[in-house]
Amino acid sequence: MAEFNRAENAGIVERLARRAIETHILNQEHQIRAWRKAIEILRPALGHLPARWRLLFEYPLLRLGRRLDVVLVAECAIFVFEFKIGAYAFDAAA
Repeated sequence: MAEFNRAENAGIVERLARRAIETHILNQEHQIRAWRKAIEILRPALGHLPARWRLLFEYPLLRLGRRLDVVLVAECAIFVFEFKIGAYAFDAAA
């Protein structure tokens, strides 16, 4: 959380984009727009949380071949955030 609170939005998106290239995430342009919007939503919502909590973007679920958008790890709980930015319909997989 401390690093997230210190970092500029563009810097976070840049790091995620570099990793996306390495992991072959499809539709990178749409993904970058989604990350920007997610960060805009998360910053005011989570900015007051303890610095020792961890915020993870694009957490891989290796056995399923999928990724969690954002994971927040606290002392006694784990929160998963799934963003559907720009989606017009949601299927069962969403």
